[in-house]
Amino acid sequence: MAQSWVKGNLPYTELWDLKPPITFLYFALQLLVFGKNLVLIRLMGVLLVAGSAWFTYRIADLLRPQLPEDFKRLTAVLVVLLWSLFGTMQGVMSEHISTFFLLWGLWLLLRSPRSSFKHAFLSGLLMGLAVMAKLNLAYPLLAMGLFLVFERLPNWKQIKEWAPLIAWGSGVVVLIISTYMPYALEGLGDIWCQSVIEAPLAYGDVQSHSWEAALICLPMAALIILGLLRSTGFGEYRSARLLVFGLLGILFSFIQAGRINGHYLLQAYPFLVLLLVSFFAVGRSAPRKRLKQWALILLLLLPIETYREYYLWFQNKVETGSWYRGESFLLQSYLEEKKEEEARVFYLHFHTTSFLMGTPPVSRAGTHPSNLTRDELFPYMRNPRTTSEEEIDFIFSSQKPDYVVVKKNKIFFKKFPELNAQVQAYLDQDYQKEVLLDRALVYKRKD
Repeated sequence: MAQSWVKGNLPYTELWDLKPPITFLYFALQLLVFGKNLVLIRLMGVLLVAGSAWFTYRIADLLRPQLPEDFKRLTAVLVVLLWSLFGTMQGVMSEHISTFFLLWGLWLLLRSPRSSFKHAFLSGLLMGLAVMAKLNLAYPLLAMGLFLVFERLPNWKQIKEWAPLIAWGSGVVVLIISTYMPYALEGLGDIWCQSVIEAPLAYGDVQSHSWEAALICLPMAALIILGLLRSTGFGEYRSARLLVFGLLGILFSFIQAGRINGHYLLQAYPFLVLLLVSFFAVGRSAPRKRLKQWALILLLLLPIETYREYYLWFQNKVETGSWYRGESFLLQSYLEEKKEEEARVFYLHFHTTSFLMGTPPVSRAGTHPSNLTRDELFPYMRNPRTTSEEEIDFIFSSQKPDYVVVKKNKIFFKKFPELNAQVQAYLDQDYQKEVLLDRALVYKRKD
């Protein structure tokens, strides 16, 4: 999507995916500046993690008066660990981008006086960026907005009390409108509305029928509220109450989504860390020696996933001579060796290979393979086909890709048996297995 934007196509016009535009803008700007330099793109991700840890530390500094310095530093360390150590969080994702802007905006909101118009407006702009990078953050913004309204009700007649709140809300609205304007100027405003607003709502309506996430979120929320009620004096601090409202908004968004992937929790970790570390610091002096010992143990033992990645990284360098590791790079090398750079490839997995190769997806709906399992999104794609089955028939019957890439022993998730059977039937009829590259199984069209 970002690559298409760099070529002059606004998101959702040439290709389509279920993400708001700031996520694509983040990567498009890097492609403009660095080109396809994956090292620098990942380095920018490192800076996102470092920046988010810094803002977490600064928020901890504002959270409670006289919070021991060791506890403040611990919040930053924990955010770095939780944001970067596990397999599902090794790439730069929309959660990294959106939460960075959210924490930056929250820090501005907390550090400024309640009457500061300028800081409130800047905070609103940053939180608008957060929402336009990950739409579920509208829930914590709404929750924090309600808190800001409630705290002003005792002095509701004083206009100066409401001006910063209006400025904060205006910042959010201005940022959202700014993402709409490029489309409006080209007469494509309906595309923005359908893709950024209507499609996520339709997707959320379908997902919200599953309440599995509630089994995790509701007990977590209950424990947080109970802990705050039992914590002497902790709930008296305005910043702590604002964080609680924000965290409850994030947890509610998980319930609305109907599930919790590991990377979703990136948004909740800074709030949980700040509240829990501050909670344990209430009425206690910092056990400096013990805290440093535990921090050292965490730093040595927790990065298991990172140690594994380093080992596989150097092993790949020895075996292949390349620092780049993963199925997408293996697929790129394979296609280049066969002089098939211009071949039409249908990626049902490892679709980042199309970015590396600079080739477009086989269809608008196939920009991200998961779109092909979401019938509820087809009305918003401006796509001639209206169901997943029709789109798959179109791809195999009309587009006739030269290669099809699936994951070993997997096409779609098991909960889509009809789609799996449909794809497998086309593979059995028109394709033959060509090669297995780690977990990437490549099919080639029969001559």
